[in-house]
Amino acid sequence: MVENYWDSAYEGAKEESGGGVFGKGRVTLAYWCFVPGVSGNDREKCVFAPANGSKEARTTARKAAQKFCVDNGVQRSQARWSAVTRLYRDECVNSGGEGVTWQGDRCETVPLWTVHSDGPSAGKSVMDAVKSNGVPGATDFFGRFVWIDDPYKVAQGEEGKTRTDQDGNPAYPRVCVVAEVFPNAETCLAAAGGDEEIPFDGDEGKPSMPSQWPADTEAAWTQSVRGIIDELAELPPPLKAARITAKAAELVASEEELKDWIEYLS
Repeated sequence: MVENYWDSAYEGAKEESGGGVFGKGRVTLAYWCFVPGVSGNDREKCVFAPANGSKEARTTARKAAQKFCVDNGVQRSQARWSAVTRLYRDECVNSGGEGVTWQGDRCETVPLWTVHSDGPSAGKSVMDAVKSNGVPGATDFFGRFVWIDDPYKVAQGEEGKTRTDQDGNPAYPRVCVVAEVFPNAETCLAAAGGDEEIPFDGDEGKPSMPSQWPADTEAAWTQSVRGIIDELAELPPPLKAARITAKAAELVASEEELKDWIEYLS
């Protein structure tokens, strides 16, 4: 409990600073092709990742990326060694637990040629974040992702404001970086916040106690499943899955029965 009323200003600011997007993502080193008219609409189509970390694999990926550039009317140099961050729309929520409203998965790309430069850069920010947070390479993981101002553009002052924000004002370009890594979906969603529990309070047609279920076992099973799914229908997919599993654990008598639940609902 906050002893001093004014301390809540600092506590609230601390809580809000933990915002961003929570969910499943992947950071991959790959060649990304900047092709006007293509890159903006389907970035993943323009990503060529090596099969492994060997020099031979990188060479193969680079040649495929360069060919893609030439085939689409741009110079081979537009195939850039980059950090590619993919966020899975159906498995991401905003701070507070609400589902994201993207049209599809997000694919954020940052060229890495600046990692050896002396000054601040977007590439350095991305790579420093993945290394300091222990992000697994080219592997799906659960994390918190935030967008920061490109430090290279910030160093340029007003001239670096090459983006227009939602209010129509000049702004710095944003860079997606990994702020935290979580061991699993449950801890990730818990960190996102939102309602601690989903109420099962016996609304009409939705049983909350076994005594309210129909006498027939099969009918009771069907009704309980439908009731739970109806309660969770408005939640984003990752939160829905976690809550269904948690509710199933409350209703079953054994680990085997829980597995049956999860298999039935998946």
